[in-house]
Amino acid sequence: MSYDLYEEIDKPERYRTIYIARDPRDIVVSWYRSMKSSHVLMGKVGKYRTELELMSVDAGLHNCIDALALKFAAIRTWYKNSDELVKIVKFEALRDNPHEAFMTILDWCELDVPGEVVVSVLDDYTKAKMRERDLRRRHEGEESHYRLGGSDHRTSFPVEHYRHFERVAGDLVDVMGY
Repeated sequence: MSYDLYEEIDKPERYRTIYIARDPRDIVVSWYRSMKSSHVLMGKVGKYRTELELMSVDAGLHNCIDALALKFAAIRTWYKNSDELVKIVKFEALRDNPHEAFMTILDWCELDVPGEVVVSVLDDYTKAKMRERDLRRRHEGEESHYRLGGSDHRTSFPVEHYRHFERVAGDLVDVMGY
């Protein structure tokens, strides 16, 4: 969602908004893997899956960069606005140091949650535990939405993918501080 659409939403008198940002190059890799194999078939997922199954990985990643162009434009809008009630939090901070990141968010939201409660909740929502729960809900042989591998562009993008990404998204990576 763009910031402009978010701005149109009626909000309560007291509110805070957390916008989770992720390196958009990693979004491409994650979206590719999700559309190709792990996302539940719904909406346009079947269409994307059929297209991606007919392409090489390289062609599929190029296709995903193009398909996500409007999403990249929407992400950019969050960085063009200074809204004291919106906190942009990087996904990587949540992944790499969840306790510290969530404590920062809770403090910013003026919520007093004991650290041990945060630790307990975070322990229940690790990627491994969510993957385990997801697999229990799926049919035998289906892949979990929570894949084992990460979605790191550094291991998936050759030079031409970076060039293509920059043609489509411009300086978005720099704007976001990546």
